[in-house]
Amino acid sequence: MGLYLDGKRMAPVIGVGNGGPIAIDDELSRESENPVQNKVITERIDNLEESIYNEMEMMGSEFDGNLADLTEYVNNRFEVMGSEFDGEIADLTNYVDNRFESLGSELDEQFDEIDQRLVKLDWDKVNKLDFLTALDVHTLWYGEEESSEEDPESKLNVHIVPTSIIGENEYKVEGRVLTIYSQVICKVGYEDVDDMVAIGAITNPDGSHSFEVPEGINDVYVVLKGDANLDGVITMEDADLMLTSVHSENPEDDLKGLNFFAANINNNETITDSDAILISIIASRNNEIKW
Repeated sequence: MGLYLDGKRMAPVIGVGNGGPIAIDDELSRESENPVQNKVITERIDNLEESIYNEMEMMGSEFDGNLADLTEYVNNRFEVMGSEFDGEIADLTNYVDNRFESLGSELDEQFDEIDQRLVKLDWDKVNKLDFLTALDVHTLWYGEEESSEEDPESKLNVHIVPTSIIGENEYKVEGRVLTIYSQVICKVGYEDVDDMVAIGAITNPDGSHSFEVPEGINDVYVVLKGDANLDGVITMEDADLMLTSVHSENPEDDLKGLNFFAANINNNETITDSDAILISIIASRNNEIKW
C-alpha cells in the first residue's frame, strides 16, 4: 500500500500490528530514518562495484603504459651505453696496437746499437788493444784506497722514473732521508719481494716533502702519482690503462711493478674504478692530486 499527501505518493508503507504504518524509502538519504528498499541498496552496491572495477581497469592500463615506456627507455639507454663502450674499446685497442708497434721499433734500434758495439769490441780484440786503459790504472797498480765516505751498502740510490719529472737540483739525500723540493706530486717507495711499498710523505714548513727510508733499503723509486704508463704526464691514456687493468680478464693487461705503484693513488691492494675516474678528471681538467 502507499502513502499519499495532497495527492502525491510519498513512500510505500507497511503495517505493524496495532501500531501505525511505517514508510519504506525508495532512495538513499542522509536525513531519512526510514528503512530502505532492498533493490535500492542492491543497485547502489552494483554501481559501486562497477565503478571500482572501471577505476582498477583504468589504473592497470596506465601502469602497463608507464611500464612499457620505462622498458623502452632502459633498452634504448643500454643500447647507447653499449655503443659508447664499444667505441672506447676500439680506441683503446688501436692505441695499444700503435704503442706495441712503436716499442718494437725502439727495441730494434737498441739491438742495432748493441750489434754495433759488439762489432767494435771484436775489432778491438783483433787489434790487441789494451783494455786496461778503460779502467782506473792507478787503483790497479797501487791498490784501492780507503774511502772516507759511508759504506756503499748503506748509500741511498734514488731512481726517478722518468727522469724528466724532477730535476737534479730539486731533491736531496741526507742519510736515510730523501727530500723533494719540487711541487710535482710524487710517490716514493721501495721493492719488497714482489711488491712495491710506499713511503709516507712528511710535509716540511718550507713546502718540501721528506721521505724516511727504512734501514736495509738502498734503492728508492720516485714516480709521478697516477702516471700509469710512466711517461711523466697525467693523460687519459693513464686512465684507460687503469680501466683495462680493472676489467680485463687477460693477465697481460694487469698493471705491474712501477706502473701499478704509480697508478695505485690510494695505496689499496688493487686499482679501482674510482682511481681511474679520478685520473680521467685530473687529465681533462688539469687538476692536481694531493700528496
